[in-house]
Amino acid sequence: MRPLTAECFGTFLIVIAFGFSSSALAPALLITVLVYITVHISGSHFNPVVSLAFWSAGVLSTRSLLLYAAAQWTGAVLAAFLVTGISGIAPQAVPPATAGPLQYTLFELLFGLLLGLIYLSLFLSRKWRGSNIAGLVIGIGYAALLTLGEPLSGAILNPALAVGSVMADLWNHGSSWQSLPSFLLAPLLGGLASSHLFRYWNQQPGHSLQEEAET
Repeated sequence: MRPLTAECFGTFLIVIAFGFSSSALAPALLITVLVYITVHISGSHFNPVVSLAFWSAGVLSTRSLLLYAAAQWTGAVLAAFLVTGISGIAPQAVPPATAGPLQYTLFELLFGLLLGLIYLSLFLSRKWRGSNIAGLVIGIGYAALLTLGEPLSGAILNPALAVGSVMADLWNHGSSWQSLPSFLLAPLLGGLASSHLFRYWNQQPGHSLQEEAET
């Protein structure tokens, strides 16, 4: 249960940061701190994209994937309703007005791919595995992706955040659900693709990623 409470709590705080801050810096800094607090407990995923990348890489069981995703979505939904109850406005899960469906879908897929690669490289590659820079690099990575993605896709990057925001927005009679398929599926596909690209770049012949992670 400890990993699940860490994932739920971390995701909850991150969605709070998204809801109350208009800057990419606040959630990115918060993620940095949360990684150092919880990495030894749950791995600090806070995002179904990351959990799916580890599952696809063969280092997270299907049961753990489902439990992690449930914890992340629970935290995101609770936070989104709290933000909406306090501010009257749901955390945004809509693309910018200047972005078309193809544009923000492609960028969410690309950002999901990059996010998965960041985590897999830090926790599975022999060069960085076990180092103390994971929180810093993940925070910088999030800051870069959120800043770059804001004008391109809205930079949701997290299906749990998207679902929580849409549910709170529906409760507030909003219509952000129309963008949900892109913000739900595109980054997840990117997370799946990240494990295959990481394996192609890093796997030694005759070894699985799970075997390499254990060495």
